[in-house]
Amino acid sequence: MELVKGRLICPGQKVSVYVNLNQQGRFSIVDAEPKSKSETSGLVLCYAESVLIQSARFKVSETARQKVIANNRKLVHASVVGTLIAVDQPKPQHLDTVVNYYPYVRGGLPHRIGCYDYQCESSPL
Repeated sequence: MELVKGRLICPGQKVSVYVNLNQQGRFSIVDAEPKSKSETSGLVLCYAESVLIQSARFKVSETARQKVIANNRKLVHASVVGTLIAVDQPKPQHLDTVVNYYPYVRGGLPHRIGCYDYQCESSPL
């Protein structure tokens, strides 16, 4: 895990996670707490190779997804919002489901391989 500008991150914090397009194999973790609760709301807290969150919800900006399709170019427009459990820890053995997202397929909604219960909402990020 690489902290950004000395910002802190702790378990139980509400975060938004997306694939970092500039650092291959890493995720950007953003503070998703309301501005009234956190000075770092909306800012990147750290970069990590793995993130474990609970109560995950997938968010996709439909406007930005359409831009990706029109320009055939990568753009951060999808994230997973939830409560942070751990960063850069080994994956628990009971978690074996893979969720994929392809903006060009199935209206952009995340789809699953295996059994995994998830919510998806399409809204501006």
